[in-house]
Amino acid sequence: MTTRIIPSALANALSSRPTSVVYGLVLLNFTLRVLIFWSSRLFWFSDYEIYLRALGNIAAGNRQYLLEGNYLFLISYIGHYLSEVTGSLNSFFLLNCAAGALTSLVIYHITLRVSGIPAAGIMAVIIHILYTEYMVFSSVFYTPVIMLLLVSLIILFTLRMAETDKRYEVFLSSLLILVLFLLTFFFKPELRYLAPALIVLSVLSFRRFRTGALRLAMLAILLFTGQLVLNVSGIISAPEGNVISNSFVFFGHTGYGGSGGEGSFIYDENRERYEEAFELFCDKRGITNPTTADYNEFQRLEIISFVTGQPVKWVALQFRKLFRTFGIMPESTSFRILYTGALQGREWLTAAVIVIPVVAVVTLFILLFSAETLRRLHLSARERGQHTGALSLRVILMFFLYYLVAAVFYGHYQERYRLTLMVLFIIPTLAIFVSNFDRSIFYKTGRLFIKGVVLLIFLTAWGTQAYKLITDTERFPDEIRNLEQINQSPDHGTWNPFRN
Repeated sequence: MTTRIIPSALANALSSRPTSVVYGLVLLNFTLRVLIFWSSRLFWFSDYEIYLRALGNIAAGNRQYLLEGNYLFLISYIGHYLSEVTGSLNSFFLLNCAAGALTSLVIYHITLRVSGIPAAGIMAVIIHILYTEYMVFSSVFYTPVIMLLLVSLIILFTLRMAETDKRYEVFLSSLLILVLFLLTFFFKPELRYLAPALIVLSVLSFRRFRTGALRLAMLAILLFTGQLVLNVSGIISAPEGNVISNSFVFFGHTGYGGSGGEGSFIYDENRERYEEAFELFCDKRGITNPTTADYNEFQRLEIISFVTGQPVKWVALQFRKLFRTFGIMPESTSFRILYTGALQGREWLTAAVIVIPVVAVVTLFILLFSAETLRRLHLSARERGQHTGALSLRVILMFFLYYLVAAVFYGHYQERYRLTLMVLFIIPTLAIFVSNFDRSIFYKTGRLFIKGVVLLIFLTAWGTQAYKLITDTERFPDEIRNLEQINQSPDHGTWNPFRN
């Protein structure tokens, strides 16, 4: 018998009026994002400064390619045109706040479609509000929040296409997926391998779900064709000879990135070692004026050397990236914005506000994980007449594995890459586990032992990370001092350049 963590009276109340509750929570989500933005003072930092500078370039009437180097500048054009219409760049951030809130609404519908339990969808929306770094990112002039909305819609329409018995819904869903899919390439090319992933899923699912598998295969062909047309059309303009830097993959598969797989050198000895190796590379080839292509070739050889010459260290590096992705290192962007804004220089409080939700979600996910619940979802879907319910679970799993590989193993580690995994997959699944909690299954000794071992591994990793965070006197004090200077600056009250 299922014993719910959510009291039955509360669950029934939520289920009886799910629409009004969800819209109220989405409005609260939006309001909190706006309040965080309005208290923010720090904007011109890191990669985001490049997109802000492009605004001035566009406003001055200069040529601004959509793609330059590794940067896609549609976001700058959106900010520019919104500023022209409304008279302030505030409108972009309000749009970003709305995108984050709407993503939670889409996740509610995905969770409801998969579980059939309104309380599970509502729980997912509530956890989104408590997931601080996701809420804070609406205050950043960058693409993750917009991308989360687009990807969540792609997942929702893919599920709809796989489940429906109506041909016109298959057609409309496929068309909407194609439009959303192509739109993502103007922000981030992270879905460029989606078509092959769908082909693999369709092959693996063909024996049990022939109709659904054929639909997924047709969708894959449609997306691949659209992607090919987009690539040859020249719509995404770029300077002649534009070369994409290989640094994203390089730092994730060599020993140069910080203390393990991070996206920059961070420590002087790593940079010095890199520069010495590159100088030797250039000397052997007679290169005097190295280009991005030369750096890419050097980095490619360094990756091959590290993977083949030190395979054990390479595997250890991938595990380190995994535990850092779901670790206790505060997401640096969110930390800077909250530290200089809403939390007014409270260092430990800022770190706690960002880290505690991540630790809580991961811990609860480990403890409440239940394969039985997933099997019940399949049976429940059949009872509701969704005979392809199990295929929907496979679609979700495919997207999860796709983003797990992309966020953790494909390139270098960065805290913000966990946003997609947490928002679209881990939090909704946790909400389903909470709403389907079964005490008799939870307390089974074998399962508790396995979960205890997994949790102990994470706790050990988190303890190691905390120790390094506290004792690394070379790395973190300079960052805090820089942020303190912002807090103490005479124009601290007018630091936000968009509200004056």
